[in-house]
Amino acid sequence: MVILAIMKQNYLIAMLFAALGGSTLGFLRYNFNPASIFLGDGGSYFLGYSIAALSIMGSIKSQMGVIMLIPLVGLGVPLFDTILSPIRRFIIGSDMFNPDKGHVHHRLVEMGISTRKVVWIIYGISICLCAFSLLLVNLRDEQVGLFLIVLAAASVIFLRRLGYFEYVTTDKIFGWLKDLTDEAGIKRDRRTFLSMQMHVAASENIYQLWSRIIQAAQKIKLSAVTLDPHPGAFGDNPLPAFTWENGDQGKRELMEKDGRCMRVEVPIASNGTSYAILRLRKPIEKDTDDRFVLNRIEHLRRTITGTMEKLAIRSLTCPEVFKERRHPDNHTDSAWNGPERRSLPSFSYPIRP
Repeated sequence: MVILAIMKQNYLIAMLFAALGGSTLGFLRYNFNPASIFLGDGGSYFLGYSIAALSIMGSIKSQMGVIMLIPLVGLGVPLFDTILSPIRRFIIGSDMFNPDKGHVHHRLVEMGISTRKVVWIIYGISICLCAFSLLLVNLRDEQVGLFLIVLAAASVIFLRRLGYFEYVTTDKIFGWLKDLTDEAGIKRDRRTFLSMQMHVAASENIYQLWSRIIQAAQKIKLSAVTLDPHPGAFGDNPLPAFTWENGDQGKRELMEKDGRCMRVEVPIASNGTSYAILRLRKPIEKDTDDRFVLNRIEHLRRTITGTMEKLAIRSLTCPEVFKERRHPDNHTDSAWNGPERRSLPSFSYPIRP
């Protein structure tokens, strides 16, 4: 910046930049590895503010675009590291303002380069960028564009060597987009299951809830479901365990023996109160895409939890509605009678064991 200011015959700004550069060089004498003093937030803020203010004071309106690029190129390494750090932490799900060991110098040290060599490498890159920034003043528009393309290509190669592209590989990006479209309900399968969740949430009693849980289980191709209500969760009379199996017993035992069966057990609890235990079993098949099965199970668990919490409150005010009037393993509509049968909404589905 001193040379640029002299070239523009702005000697006051050149003198101020020279004073700032001299004091920084004096500091680097004691900051070089092994360092005895370090630059804190106050010093870095002061340097950044001074460079920005002096750059604005010494800018020339006739080449504003190039003048704005000069400090960006000259300060490429610290600017690059400052911009990349919060992006990297955001991608990996870390706190954007938490310190970590993913900075440029940390990556170079992990590659087996000594600390002193890393310092010299960063110094060399900064000096080269400062020299390139001086060339921008005398280059034409086409040449500036070509220079920036070369610089961008070199930056990409540098990023790849440091291992930063492991966060933005194609499979990770497409996987993230698939998860995003599924959660947003863009996929039809997710919207269909969401409709089933709404039916589950609209259940008027535990037996209607159970029949709709089975329907959701069939949608995600579960082989068995067990809902074991906790004693006292729905009144004084304990409810038996609700069990449903899809498929013959011999096939289920073979799947468990070969380890080709996924078993999940999740508690149905809210605000410190346990209502039931939900046990699920699903065969693992090669030709089936089970990417979102666990997501569906978690969505179903949340819906069941909210519904059972609502039913538990109703059992305290209307216990007669929750008296058992059918066998819990009979899931047909004909098993309903009395107030429970009349409470079924028009969108109920007959489910056969």
